[in-house]
Amino acid sequence: MNGIGEKLLRVLETYAGTRKIAASEAEKMAAMARLKIHGTTILALKFKEGVIMAADRRCVAGEKIFSDKEIKIEETGSLSCIAGAGYVSDCQWLVKVLKQGFLPELEKFWELDEIFVDGQANLIDFIMENVFLLTWPILAGFDPFENNGRIFMFEPGGMLFKPDDYAAYGSGEDYALTVLDKEWSYDCSETKGIMIAIEALLASGKKDKNTSDSLLHPPLIKIITSCGIKDFPAEKFFKIALKERVKEEARKGIKDGLGTFIVGQFLQNLAKELEKK
Repeated sequence: MNGIGEKLLRVLETYAGTRKIAASEAEKMAAMARLKIHGTTILALKFKEGVIMAADRRCVAGEKIFSDKEIKIEETGSLSCIAGAGYVSDCQWLVKVLKQGFLPELEKFWELDEIFVDGQANLIDFIMENVFLLTWPILAGFDPFENNGRIFMFEPGGMLFKPDDYAAYGSGEDYALTVLDKEWSYDCSETKGIMIAIEALLASGKKDKNTSDSLLHPPLIKIITSCGIKDFPAEKFFKIALKERVKEEARKGIKDGLGTFIVGQFLQNLAKELEKK
């Protein structure tokens, strides 16, 4: 192993604690069997100017809902973010090692201002090849060298995938991917990409009990371009999500649904305010 590899292994040993370096295949398979479900929905999709990441807010502990306020997307640089399905502790540990250990160490060693998304993907791959983590991360960001959005997916054994267009992980991924497969196109704009992400999370939240209902708990949506990272405001999300819910309820002939109720309450309150004037 070269000097860089040895340096990175020393960093891993510093952070590892009780986590085992280089677990055997049998140990990996046994741990995978114990994890019955990784409850969440995280996704990433490319658009013309970059990439969009989105995640629901639910954290489950077994069959119990632990929280509907979990922040599942974390920035790993000025142009990149990561989200993970699986064990929250393992994902948090991975991000900690990457941000506090590997990136500062190598940026100093190579005298770089920043290691961008492609380099980060290689580092995450190295970590997950050497420390078995029950997490399924998605790393996404804008690559200034290729001048486009990039998406990387990882599995606990250390496998690295590079999806061409979009990706999703978690217990709600099938519902999200159904929307992505149907709606995404090569000429996707930022506006269209945000709409697709919202529709995907609404679909998974409606069908998957381990994904939060986005109309009650707004998801985190991040837009990454060459200019940096920005959050999609919760207020705008609610307007779009409510409109979609009302349209769906009207299409299905539902007269007492949540969307119809909220709109009805809003109109009643508006009428009362107008009467006062």
